[in-house]
Amino acid sequence: MKKNLYVLEQTPQAEILREKLTMLLESDEIANQLLALQILEAGGLPENLRMPLFILAYYKSNENAEKAKNLWKKGASKLAKTFANKQKYNLTYPATDIFENMEQVSDLDVPYFATQVFRLSNGAYGLDYCLKKKIVPPKELFDVATNYGENTYLSFSSSPLTTLPSEIGDYPNLENICIDYSQIESLPEEFYKLRKLRYFSYIGTPFADDAEAIKKLYKNMPMLTAQRFYEEAENLSYSSKYTQAIKKLEKAVEIAPDFIDAWRNMGQYALSTKKYKEAVTPLETAIEKGTTESYCFRNLIEALYRNKEYEKCARLGDKYLQNPQQHQYIHDNEYASADFWFYKGLGHFYIEEHLEAIKCNEECIKVNNYAGGWYNKACSYSKLNRINECITNLEQAILLDRSYLSMAEKDKDNDFANVKESILFKNLLKKM
Repeated sequence: MKKNLYVLEQTPQAEILREKLTMLLESDEIANQLLALQILEAGGLPENLRMPLFILAYYKSNENAEKAKNLWKKGASKLAKTFANKQKYNLTYPATDIFENMEQVSDLDVPYFATQVFRLSNGAYGLDYCLKKKIVPPKELFDVATNYGENTYLSFSSSPLTTLPSEIGDYPNLENICIDYSQIESLPEEFYKLRKLRYFSYIGTPFADDAEAIKKLYKNMPMLTAQRFYEEAENLSYSSKYTQAIKKLEKAVEIAPDFIDAWRNMGQYALSTKKYKEAVTPLETAIEKGTTESYCFRNLIEALYRNKEYEKCARLGDKYLQNPQQHQYIHDNEYASADFWFYKGLGHFYIEEHLEAIKCNEECIKVNNYAGGWYNKACSYSKLNRINECITNLEQAILLDRSYLSMAEKDKDNDFANVKESILFKNLLKKM
């Protein structure tokens, strides 16, 4: 009995079916792919569905791959089958030479394969080939490769391109570009729009031999020079040479005033050397310029507290918490967040806003069960003459950290002046 190859029919209904089958094969859903395979096995394999089938067989490599492979091989040329067998492992992680070798096989649609692999890998594979062959407009390719500007790294390593597309200048968030061992010999003028670029590696390229081009690069890209000072500062910090490190960072921000990480580290190093006043401005600058580093907020609050700027410590904390984005940054790291609330609480404590101080310490304890948070709550309750709550919180602090027993006994700051003559306070210290 002759098989009814209904998928191959030249009718409007069959044309619609073929379009739907393409969508099913290109789908990421296993069930959709399986349905398409079952229909193709029964109704025939049209020419324009061979490459979607090839992608499923050799790139997606899921539980439907073997069925797709067997179906594809039935109509593939001998040359295509030989190519697939030899390159089967490379087809999952294709470099430029795989696409170029594929060009020698007439029944393999290389542009389709390259664009699909590029899409499925979120830009990890196929970028160079698609750019060189002008298969897809550079803007569309860069949108995917940079996740619409979110990613800060692009690689053109071993690329056959001789220059970068001018559209690269439309992605100002790029911080790291690698063209190592590529054929790139020049850069478009639009490249110099990348004012945040900190790393540009060009080892083994024609560009590396062009002294004038490199001179122009560093003249027009201040962040590249600033990055060198930044790295020197980091190396000095590993040996706790913070004063020297700060000097390097001062040079970095002089060259590139918007270098957020340099401002942040400058403040961090000043804090590490107990130069609290000097730490404030760099940390504030990093935050104003949009840092996403939670420890920057935490370090600024500590610097303000250590510098005895209690009012500013408390008020700045409020300011950042009112900004939803900055609020999220503060809470991104458990320990930084707990410290932030801890020092904010101290700011409120020293300007005698004890109810606000208690709220801050409760947030600190919620994030991380700090003994210091319990102790500071006890101090605030003492100032408010709320003896029972003072004792409850003090006991919890001592249970978590015995050093707070000695602190309460000595009470150098007279934090417990309002409660230390009470029976409850004396009994707690005796019991503990």
